[in-house]
Amino acid sequence: MDKKQYHLYKLIELGIGWTCYVMIDEVGQETYHTDYCFGFNTMIHIYNSRNELIGIIRRTGHSYKVYSRQFHLYTIYVQHHTNMVVRTINTSGREGKDLLISKQPELFMDKKKYLHFTEPCYPSSKNLQLFSPQNKAVVKYELSKQKDHYLIKSVESLSFFDSFVIAIVRCFEIKIR
Repeated sequence: MDKKQYHLYKLIELGIGWTCYVMIDEVGQETYHTDYCFGFNTMIHIYNSRNELIGIIRRTGHSYKVYSRQFHLYTIYVQHHTNMVVRTINTSGREGKDLLISKQPELFMDKKKYLHFTEPCYPSSKNLQLFSPQNKAVVKYELSKQKDHYLIKSVESLSFFDSFVIAIVRCFEIKIR
C-alpha cells in the first residue's frame, strides 16, 4: 500500500471474556466503540464518540449483515474461520459484487508462512489481509497485531466505519471458534 493511498487506525480490545472494541483514527479525532459482547451475541452495536448508535452487525452462523441507520450496507461471509468475503448490497436489496476477499487462509502458527505485511507484526490469528477480487496483488485492507493494539491500514475508498466493522468481524470470528 502506498502511504498516500491508505488510512491508518488503531484497534484496542478491552475486557476479558466480555469484550469491547475501540477504534481510533490516526489523528485521534474520530472514535468508534462497541458495546461489551461475548461469543453467543447475535447483534453487535456500534457507537460513535458521542455514544450515538451508528450501526449494527447481525450475526447468523458465520454470516454477518452490516446495517447503518437501517440500511443494509453489505454482508461479510467467513469460511473455515479464516477466509473472508465482503459483498456489497445493491439498491434493490440483493447481493451485489464482491468488494474484498482474502487471498488465502492465514497460516499464523507456522512462523515460516506469514503473509507479507507492510508493517512488522506479532503472530496473531487475527492478522488479516484483504484484496480486491479484480487485482489480488493489491492489498486493500490490513489488520496486524502490534504490541498492545491492532494496526489497521485501509484504502481511502473504505470508510472509518467499514474498517471498524471488518476488524470487529475478524476478532469476533476468532473468539467464537
